[in-house]
Amino acid sequence: MVYDLTEKLRFDEDPVLVIKNTRLTVRSDAEVVLKLMDVLRQQGEAAGAGEAMELLLSPEDREKLRSLGLKLDDYIAVVRAAVQLALGADPEDEPSGE
Repeated sequence: MVYDLTEKLRFDEDPVLVIKNTRLTVRSDAEVVLKLMDVLRQQGEAAGAGEAMELLLSPEDREKLRSLGLKLDDYIAVVRAAVQLALGADPEDEPSGE
């Protein structure tokens, strides 16, 4: 039996996060997302934020993010949005936690 799964798979481009006209491409391939889930499970969101961004963004995009000079709360908001994008979710659909 041959089952061709090609048409059922999504070969979409990686999502892009825009901050102050700065475009950051969020890596969303399966290998990255599986590593990301492990990092967040082991370290939690705040402690794993740096490692998460190393997985999700290219070195060039991490430098762009650094150049924005974000405060910690804003940086964590970027991490949360990037994680949601990598997981295929809409960051605006996430509960705010308030």
